[in-house]
Amino acid sequence: MTVASAPVRVAEVITGVPTDLIVGGDRRAASDGSTFQVLDPATGQPLARVADGTVDDAIACVDAAAGAAAAWAATPPRKRSEILRATHGVAVLITPWNFPAAMGAAANS
Repeated sequence: MTVASAPVRVAEVITGVPTDLIVGGDRRAASDGSTFQVLDPATGQPLARVADGTVDDAIACVDAAAGAAAAWAATPPRKRSEILRATHGVAVLITPWNFPAAMGAAANS
């Protein structure tokens, strides 16, 4: 890839990246519909607009996590690793309560 083709490659990569929230395994817009712009740190150019979660969205995420905690704890480590990989690490990045699970997934990569 040349420097000139880099912007095209970035556009190709981000085209399929979800820009909404994941709450309880479901993708959805922010509850108030708001978004914010993500900029390319190398160029300062806009890359995408993503959902800007609200306090209500955060509460819904915590409630969903609490509801799933027992089943998640009962899931074998290998399966948890597979699940985390399938979500591309998104859940790991936004939910600090599963940091130990993220470390297990990273160690198995």
